[in-house]
Amino acid sequence: MPIYLILAGLVLWGVLIPFQAPPPNDRVIFQNKTTIAARIGSNSYNLEIADSTRKRGQGLSWRGALPADQGMLFLFDQPGRYEFIMDGMRFPLDFIWLNNGLVVDLKENVPPLKANQPSINFTAKNNFDQAIELNAGEIKKNGLKPGDRIAYF
Repeated sequence: MPIYLILAGLVLWGVLIPFQAPPPNDRVIFQNKTTIAARIGSNSYNLEIADSTRKRGQGLSWRGALPADQGMLFLFDQPGRYEFIMDGMRFPLDFIWLNNGLVVDLKENVPPLKANQPSINFTAKNNFDQAIELNAGEIKKNGLKPGDRIAYF
């Protein structure tokens, strides 16, 4: 086969196969960072990193709003089924749960708690080592589904 056909094939393959970040369990990409950029669907987001018990506990609680291109990335040391609550939330959220960089579950349009409403704990159907919170509607906007990969850069 002529070399120019091989080179053309490699270039085409590189264009058709989207960039994928290294597996997120490679914690080096998150070290010493407070935020990280992520490609979710066809959009980019700036994600605040919550990588400690204190930061994960606080989450996005008590904030008035979240800019459209921002969110929060929760990092866990090992896969599990960690619970989330909407205490102190003032706006609805979408939740993306990931394990080893792949989406394992989604929860859309979770409303904030109403006054005097008891807390509701919820989690993914599968183990995860990361969770992303975005404004409600972002999952649908991006056509996200289980099995999709999130790229960090």
